[in-house]
Amino acid sequence: MEITAKNLNKAGIIYSLRGEHDIAIKFYLTALSLDPTYSHAHYNLATSYYKKGMFLHAIAEFNHYLQLDQFAPDYERVIEKIEKLKNKIFLEELEKVTLNSERG
Repeated sequence: MEITAKNLNKAGIIYSLRGEHDIAIKFYLTALSLDPTYSHAHYNLATSYYKKGMFLHAIAEFNHYLQLDQFAPDYERVIEKIEKLKNKIFLEELEKVTLNSERG
């Protein structure tokens, strides 16, 4: 099998489906090192980051995906995901501040 961004992305998907997101992330990053404009690898990387709770990284990758594919059929859905992630991060930070102020 030829080493291409597309094939590395496919390998990442296989590991992601197995729940092995650390390995999947390595494949997606390698795919993107070969072709930084490969939007599907950005999307899949964002999804694995999300599943690992790495929300800021997920937002960044979803944004890369949208910048590269402005006519993506799921454009609006991805925008909604980004907004939900931003809200989630905000609520997590608010909870931390609240817990810290209750302790102090």
